[in-house]
Amino acid sequence: MAEATDKEANIAAITALIADIEKDDIFCDDALHGLVQATLEDWTAADLETVGRAHLTKLGRILRQRGVYVGSHNAANGGQAQSLLDTVNVEEPLEWPKDTL
Repeated sequence: MAEATDKEANIAAITALIADIEKDDIFCDDALHGLVQATLEDWTAADLETVGRAHLTKLGRILRQRGVYVGSHNAANGGQAQSLLDTVNVEEPLEWPKDTL
Protein backbone atom coordinates (compact mmCIF):
# COMPACT_ATOMS: atom_id res chain seq x y z
CA MET A 1 0.00 0.00 0.00
CA ALA A 2 2.97 2.35 0.52
CA GLU A 3 3.59 2.33 -3.23
CA ALA A 4 0.10 3.74 -3.92
CA THR A 5 0.63 6.39 -1.24
CA ASP A 6 3.95 7.42 -2.78
CA LYS A 7 2.32 7.63 -6.20
CA GLU A 8 -0.51 9.76 -4.84
CA ALA A 9 1.96 12.03 -3.03
CA ASN A 10 4.06 12.40 -6.19
CA ILE A 11 1.00 13.26 -8.28
CA ALA A 12 -0.12 15.79 -5.65
CA ALA A 13 3.36 17.39 -5.60
CA ILE A 14 3.56 17.72 -9.39
CA THR A 15 -0.03 18.99 -9.60
CA ALA A 16 0.76 21.63 -6.95
CA LEU A 17 3.97 22.61 -8.76
CA ILE A 18 2.12 23.05 -12.06
CA ALA A 19 -0.60 25.09 -10.32
CA ASP A 20 2.00 27.34 -8.66
CA ILE A 21 3.72 27.96 -11.99
CA GLU A 22 0.46 28.66 -13.82
CA LYS A 23 -0.83 31.16 -11.26
CA ASP A 24 2.31 33.28 -11.06
CA ASP A 25 3.77 35.05 -14.09
CA ILE A 26 7.08 35.72 -12.33
CA PHE A 27 8.04 32.10 -12.77
CA CYS A 28 9.99 32.06 -16.01
CA ASP A 29 13.53 31.37 -17.14
CA ASP A 30 15.96 31.22 -14.18
CA ALA A 31 13.31 31.68 -11.47
CA LEU A 32 11.24 28.84 -12.90
CA HIS A 33 14.29 26.63 -13.27
CA GLY A 34 15.14 27.26 -9.61
CA LEU A 35 11.60 26.51 -8.41
CA VAL A 36 11.40 23.23 -10.30
CA GLN A 37 14.95 22.31 -9.29
CA ALA A 38 14.12 22.85 -5.60
CA THR A 39 10.86 20.92 -5.88
CA LEU A 40 12.41 17.92 -7.64
CA GLU A 41 15.68 17.98 -5.68
CA ASP A 42 15.40 14.47 -4.22
CA TRP A 43 13.34 12.91 -7.00
CA THR A 44 14.45 10.08 -9.26
CA ALA A 45 13.24 9.27 -12.75
CA ALA A 46 11.22 6.43 -11.21
CA ASP A 47 9.50 8.93 -8.89
CA LEU A 48 8.63 11.14 -11.85
CA GLU A 49 7.37 8.21 -13.89
CA THR A 50 4.76 7.48 -11.21
CA VAL A 51 2.92 10.74 -11.96
CA GLY A 52 2.07 9.64 -15.49
CA ARG A 53 2.69 10.88 -18.98
CA ALA A 54 0.01 13.60 -18.95
CA HIS A 55 1.54 15.37 -15.94
CA LEU A 56 5.07 15.06 -17.34
CA THR A 57 3.97 16.40 -20.71
CA LYS A 58 2.21 19.34 -19.08
CA LEU A 59 5.22 20.18 -16.91
CA GLY A 60 7.60 19.96 -19.88
CA ARG A 61 5.30 22.16 -21.99
CA ILE A 62 5.02 24.80 -19.27
CA LEU A 63 8.79 24.84 -18.80
CA ARG A 64 9.35 25.39 -22.52
CA GLN A 65 6.61 28.05 -22.77
CA ARG A 66 8.18 29.93 -19.87
CA GLY A 67 11.69 29.86 -21.33
CA VAL A 68 13.29 26.74 -19.83
CA TYR A 69 14.79 24.45 -22.46
CA VAL A 70 13.87 20.79 -21.99
CA GLY A 71 15.99 18.39 -24.00
CA SER A 72 14.87 15.46 -26.09
CA HIS A 73 12.88 12.86 -24.21
CA ASN A 74 13.14 9.89 -26.50
CA ALA A 75 13.77 6.42 -25.13
CA ALA A 76 17.46 6.55 -26.06
CA ASN A 77 17.89 9.50 -23.69
CA GLY A 78 16.11 7.78 -20.80
CA GLY A 79 12.60 8.94 -21.59
CA GLN A 80 10.50 11.91 -20.57
CA ALA A 81 11.06 11.64 -16.79
CA GLN A 82 14.85 11.45 -17.18
CA SER A 83 14.83 14.36 -19.61
CA LEU A 84 13.00 16.55 -17.10
CA LEU A 85 15.43 15.58 -14.35
CA ASP A 86 18.40 16.25 -16.62
CA THR A 87 16.93 19.68 -17.33
CA VAL A 88 16.53 20.73 -13.71
CA ASN A 89 19.51 18.95 -12.18
CA VAL A 90 22.04 21.34 -13.66
CA GLU A 91 23.26 24.47 -11.92
CA GLU A 92 22.39 26.78 -14.79
CA PRO A 93 19.44 26.27 -17.15
CA LEU A 94 20.32 24.59 -20.44
CA GLU A 95 20.84 26.85 -23.44
CA TRP A 96 18.29 26.65 -26.23
CA PRO A 97 19.84 25.13 -29.37
CA LYS A 98 20.04 27.73 -32.14
CA ASP A 99 17.96 25.58 -34.50
CA THR A 100 15.00 25.69 -32.08
CA LEU A 101 14.82 29.47 -31.80
